[in-house]
Amino acid sequence: MHGVEESVTGAHNKCWKYLLGAITKFGKAERKFEFIGDDKDRQLESLWKDTEIGNVLPWADIEDEAERLLALRRDSTDATITGNDNGEQECDREARQDEAESYEEVIFGRRRPDSVVVDWANKVLLVLEFKRTSDQRRDYTERGESRAKAQHDVLVKSLEKVAREAEDGNKGWKIKLLTFVGGTSGSVNVKTLNNNM
Repeated sequence: MHGVEESVTGAHNKCWKYLLGAITKFGKAERKFEFIGDDKDRQLESLWKDTEIGNVLPWADIEDEAERLLALRRDSTDATITGNDNGEQECDREARQDEAESYEEVIFGRRRPDSVVVDWANKVLLVLEFKRTSDQRRDYTERGESRAKAQHDVLVKSLEKVAREAEDGNKGWKIKLLTFVGGTSGSVNVKTLNNNM
């Protein structure tokens, strides 16, 4: 099974590097984006500590808010499991485990978005995520976007809260999640791709 995971990860990384090259080459020329962390696969905590974005949106504040949101989520899940006495408890738990993504098990600071981009001039921070998914169904784009949103929900909400509470010159930052979805058979939603570019 380990070989399959390496193959899937390798395919994801190869597609993402190609897409990053296309974004850089064919995106709007007037953009002045900085891909923080370059093209290296970096954990959130080290990304923030090793780059200038930590001066604007402090890591400690982001991490505190993320831990608060994760605790609320755990409490909500526990209440759902313990509050069900009619025999569906075990079935619900199995369904949630089947739907659980591996990122949920990773400590928040060790999570790795595909890329983080900062537009310093316009005060915009973009979390970029690439999802490869089966394109056999018509809704493959929506399904990939939904998975990315679930994966980065805590990060985006934490960043938004810290940005809202920023003071002085750090006020006014906007946070956005941009998801690029590629079908395993090569399909791409052209409209969505063009909008993200």
